[in-house]
Amino acid sequence: MKVKHAVRMMGNVTILVGSGQQRIYPYAGGGIAYNADGSSRVDPMITGGIDIGVARNLVLDLNLNMLFQPGGTDTEFTASINYAF
Repeated sequence: MKVKHAVRMMGNVTILVGSGQQRIYPYAGGGIAYNADGSSRVDPMITGGIDIGVARNLVLDLNLNMLFQPGGTDTEFTASINYAF
């Protein structure tokens, strides 16, 4: 089991496209990831994705993370539906 914690060193970039309830928010960032699996190693990572407003209070989030390790690249894709207050 891997546990990854990321600290973003750059601010996110947000661009608003569309109007009304059809909103698209792309984002990107970079930073470092601490491996809590016993190796205590810190590796660089980048992240990016898009938030899509699908209803008044529902947002579809598509996210891609890439962690650059000495033995290769670890890539993770997540998709989630979030409730916005």
